Amino acid sequence: MTRKEKAMQSFLDGYNCSQCMMLAFEDYLTIDIDTALKMLGLIARPAFVVSNNQIIGANSAAQAVLAHPEISLEDVIGPEAMAQYQDFSGSSISLAVKIHDKSQKIVIDRMDGFDLFLLEDTNT
Repeated sequence: MTRKEKAMQSFLDGYNCSQCMMLAFEDYLTIDIDTALKMLGLIARPAFVVSNNQIIGANSAAQAVLAHPEISLEDVIGPEAMAQYQDFSGSSISLAVKIHDKSQKIVIDRMDGFDLFLLEDTNT
């Protein structure tokens, strides 16, 4: 399979454009493909970082969802999800929330000193 064919097939398999190119050239990678795909997934998928219940950073996709740079975490995820988040003590949790009247799933991965919030649109 040529690189072009591999990239096109990857797109048909549901990968975003940057991930398709990565898969087409995976033989050049110096890191494992799963890690590389996760890293590139953050480009298109809204993600933001929280420390001490404060949003401290967001990628451009999340900035469009958040709509205001100084919005509080509770305003974003709502009081019920905020309570679940504050009770969370593991390494990863998934919460169902509504943001701008759209159902969303937020996957939270606990890192060293911060939490990474990854949003998934559940409206199809």
